Amino acid sequence: MMNIKRFWTHLTTSSLLRDRAYSVPLGLGILAQIALWGLLWYYRTVIYHPQREFLALHYKVQYGIDFLAPWYYIFAIPLLGILVMIMNVIVARYGHLHERFGMYIALMGAAAVQVILTWALYLIIQVNIF
Repeated sequence: MMNIKRFWTHLTTSSLLRDRAYSVPLGLGILAQIALWGLLWYYRTVIYHPQREFLALHYKVQYGIDFLAPWYYIFAIPLLGILVMIMNVIVARYGHLHERFGMYIALMGAAAVQVILTWALYLIIQVNIF
């Protein structure tokens, strides 16, 4: 329990979180990640339908649906977003010590990936509605 308190104190008093070049892109990425999980929660009846075993996970305009998978494969999208966010936060933490511009690029890239994944998840859900 003491380690958690010490970690939280270190986290909240860190100069890294007080730096706006770090905290703003990180906050945007976290908000986009929350939106990903919110989309999954809001459309849960579309994603998991007892009569439908598979979801369309890829759609091409020329060919139509070309990739079907079990319904739980849709969770790979937000999990991929979490993985990208964690890797870029680690890179940004290293970049904060050595190169500020690299830190900013890593975190803005993570936030951009989160937004793109949110849009992709929304479109996949829309394909499965119709």
